[in-house]
Amino acid sequence: MITFTVWNIPVRIGFWFPAMVILMLSVGDESFTLQCLAASFLHECGHFAVMLLTHDVPACVCFGAFGVRVERKSNAYTSYKAQAAVSFSGPLTNVVCAALLYALHGGGDGVWIHLALGLFNLLPVEGLDGGEGIYRLLCLRLPEKTAHTVVRFLSAMVLLPLTALGFYLLLESGGNVSLVILSVYLILLLIFKEKH
Repeated sequence: MITFTVWNIPVRIGFWFPAMVILMLSVGDESFTLQCLAASFLHECGHFAVMLLTHDVPACVCFGAFGVRVERKSNAYTSYKAQAAVSFSGPLTNVVCAALLYALHGGGDGVWIHLALGLFNLLPVEGLDGGEGIYRLLCLRLPEKTAHTVVRFLSAMVLLPLTALGFYLLLESGGNVSLVILSVYLILLLIFKEKH
């Protein structure tokens, strides 16, 4: 792992981040891969900007196998509203970028990449930005434990039909496993989040 500091914020680049980038570049379209990386980078910049605006200085910026993650300090106090704003800012950055790209250039891969990344992260699934944002908003009115239970229920209500649809599409298409892989990833994200 490579670690360095930018503006007094630790940045960590794990082995799997460059390995995944190299794999994506070697098996896929280079332009598409670079657009995906740019969309992911802008997504995290959205989180980072709102964290700084709410005086919630990040504990670390981590580059891993599944992209870039901005971590909060465990002892930092910010309101639930500010934390919800941080959660929603990444996906909304992608939606705004998609709209701008569409307005400037019409369709294209960049529009769909930003839109897909933004909408995917807005799903009300625990571990994704949408689930985290909803949890923070629920904590304004409910005890944390109740808010957590509601978000877990919402996660199941999204993941069950999504997984069923994935298997249906797999059988109908004769081999398209994309939605199944996505569903399994979200289920594993939910399981590992619960253990931590």
